[in-house]
Amino acid sequence: MSGTGSTAGASRQGRRRSSGVVAITGIHGELARRLVSRLEADDRAAAIVLIDQRAPERPISKGRFVELDLTEPLADARLAEVFRGEQVEVVVHLALRESPSPRGGEAHELEGIGTMVVLNAVADVVTHGSSVARVVGVTSAMVYGASARNPLYMTEEHALAGASADSFVRDKLDVERQFERFRQRYRIPVCVLRPCWVLGGRDSILARLAHMWPAITVAGFDPLVQLLHPEDAADALHRAVWRGRDGAYNLAGAGVLPLSAVLQRVAGFAAALPGPLASLVLEAGWRLRGAGPGVGIEYLRHPWLVDTARARSRLGFAPRYDARTMLAQEAAL
Repeated sequence: MSGTGSTAGASRQGRRRSSGVVAITGIHGELARRLVSRLEADDRAAAIVLIDQRAPERPISKGRFVELDLTEPLADARLAEVFRGEQVEVVVHLALRESPSPRGGEAHELEGIGTMVVLNAVADVVTHGSSVARVVGVTSAMVYGASARNPLYMTEEHALAGASADSFVRDKLDVERQFERFRQRYRIPVCVLRPCWVLGGRDSILARLAHMWPAITVAGFDPLVQLLHPEDAADALHRAVWRGRDGAYNLAGAGVLPLSAVLQRVAGFAAALPGPLASLVLEAGWRLRGAGPGVGIEYLRHPWLVDTARARSRLGFAPRYDARTMLAQEAAL
């Protein structure tokens, strides 16, 4: 019995040893940093290829840094050479905004052109029999759009009806379309994670809204919202790297709360303004100081709750933090 158990244990351990080279584009975001930390401690990762314009802020075990601007001419050809030379098996595209940026034009170029460059590079190496087996990316649950007509919880089959006038959401929709075209043409798995609002850090959408003074809500509207802890977001991404799943996956922590309750708990006070005035205040704060959420006011008016059953069943997504726990932690900071 002991010999059989030792053999089985050795077999399981062998399967968890170094088995893949993971390339990550965009290494300075919060999600990327948490993923890198997990891969450093993961025996399945033989090497981590870190692609960005700036080197990592600390030494990365198993890390190989490649300095590259995804918007520069011929970036796709150079990136393809990197994928081939490093024998990359998984490409994780994180050179994408986690929240809106006041430098909208620059961010739009990076998201649109950068995604095209990454997928062109993968297409190049795939058509020549490379080792790249899958692509993983992150957009946002906001791509579904906020509407009074939305079902209580939207599955991944729901139409992507995000506001076309909202540059942050519009860019995410463009990234989604590029992923879908690539998937259909090259028939390799493309796993797209769609997280709800992540709670934590001063640059997140919800944190920017909460740290306005006063925090703004729209009079007559108080939609239920979902929250996601950054550790749960990183855990889901880490799972996606190895699971090899195709398609889109919604991410959210357990539970829902009224937006007003979230803002009152985090900000201490929330002012309910009539719709036109709320729009004016939010737009002015964003244009003049980069303050506020930087997204359309409809996301403060209407629900956009998502169903996470697919992520739980196919990715093994099991969030450790529910909405009330996250809110209590945030308020204590």
